[in-house]
Amino acid sequence: MSTDRITYLWMKHFQGDISAAEKAELSDWLNESASNREAFNLLHDKAFITSQVDDLKVINERKGFVEQGIKQRIADLATESSSLHRSFVVSIFRWASAIGVAAILGFVFYYVFKSPAEQPAIVQTTDSIGPLAGTNKAVLVMADGRRLVLDSAAGKAIPLKQGEASLDVAEGVLAYKRPAGVLANEMQELQTPAGGQYRLVLSDGTVIWLNAGSSVSYPTYFTGSTRSIGVKGEVYIEVARDASKPFIVEVPDGGKIEVLGTKFAINCYDNEPVQKTTLVEGSIRIQADLNKKIITHTLHPGQQSINNHSTLSVIKEANVEEATAFARGFFYFSNADARAVARQLERWYNIKAEFKGAIPPVTFSGKMERSLSLKDALEILKFGNMEFVLNGNKISM
Repeated sequence: MSTDRITYLWMKHFQGDISAAEKAELSDWLNESASNREAFNLLHDKAFITSQVDDLKVINERKGFVEQGIKQRIADLATESSSLHRSFVVSIFRWASAIGVAAILGFVFYYVFKSPAEQPAIVQTTDSIGPLAGTNKAVLVMADGRRLVLDSAAGKAIPLKQGEASLDVAEGVLAYKRPAGVLANEMQELQTPAGGQYRLVLSDGTVIWLNAGSSVSYPTYFTGSTRSIGVKGEVYIEVARDASKPFIVEVPDGGKIEVLGTKFAINCYDNEPVQKTTLVEGSIRIQADLNKKIITHTLHPGQQSINNHSTLSVIKEANVEEATAFARGFFYFSNADARAVARQLERWYNIKAEFKGAIPPVTFSGKMERSLSLKDALEILKFGNMEFVLNGNKISM
C-alpha cells in the first residue's frame, strides 16, 4: 500500500469519518505486520511524536502557514473535533526511522486546537479587534496639483484634459483609455498610503499593482520612442508588449529598468536596506548609478537583482513567490528578522513598531493572508516564536 493511501486512511480514521470499506482496508494493512500496528499505536502517542520531531511544517488552512518554532506546541494540541475549532495540519518528516517503518514517512497528522475560550491570550491588545487589514485606497495627484481620493471618489470616470480614465472603487482599479488620436498629454501620480493598495492600468495596457506606501508617476498616454514611468515603494508590473517602444522604469537613486514586454516585481522602499528587482517572465536590463559609475545587469526569469547602494548583484534562483506575494494577497516571509517583519506590518496596517532593548535573534518563515486583522497576524507570528505586543496602533518587542 502506498504512503499516500496509508496517510489518507489514517486521517479518515483520526477524523472519525472513515467508511466501512476504508476501515476494512486499514485493518488489512494493520494485520500485515507487527511493525505496522506499532506504528499505528505510536501515531496516537503525543509524547513520542513530540520527542521525535526535528522538522515540522504547520499549515493553518484559514490563515496561512508557519514553518518553524512549533515543536513544543504539539503537546498542547487537542484531538476533540468542533466546528468552532481552528484546523491545523502537522507534517512529521523525520520519525519513521525511529520505528523502523519507512513506508510511514510522510504521514500527515490532522489536529484541532481547543476553542479560543480555552486558550490563553496570545497578544495583549486594547480592544477586541485591533487594527484591521489594509484596503483598496489611493490618491491620484493630477497635473495641476489637485488630489483626488479614490476610495471616496464620486462616479465611475475621471475627466482628463483629453479623454478620461475609468475608476472601479470596489475593486481598486484605475484604468486609462488609449486616446483616439494625438492629444495633449499630462503627467499624473498614483499614491497608496500606509494601509492601502491599488491597481493601475496604463493607456498601453500595462498593469501595475501598488503595495502600501508606494507611488507611480506616469503620463496619461505614451508619446515618443519609449514608455517611461517612475516608481517608489513596492510594485508588481505586467508590461504590455510593444517592441517599438521599450518600457523604462525609473527607481530612486538614479536606477533604471528597461523592458520590452515582461512581468517583474520591484521593492525600493526608502526604509529597506536594499532595492530588489525580481523577474517573473521575459527579460529586463537593470541599470544602477553606484559611486558615479553606471552598472548594468540583464535578468532572466527567476532571477533577482540586489542593489545595496554600493554594489549590484544577481541571485540566479530567487524566491519569485516571495517577491510577488503582495500582489496575490499574501505576506511571505523567508527567514525574516523582527525588524523586517515589522516594516511590512507597519506599511499594511498603518501602525508603528517600537523595539526596546536587545531584539531576540529569532527569524520567521511563512505565508499569511493580508486580509487578516493585525491581531490574527500577530497570533500567527507568536505561533512561530516571534512575539509582538499590541497596544492601540503600536506594536512593540
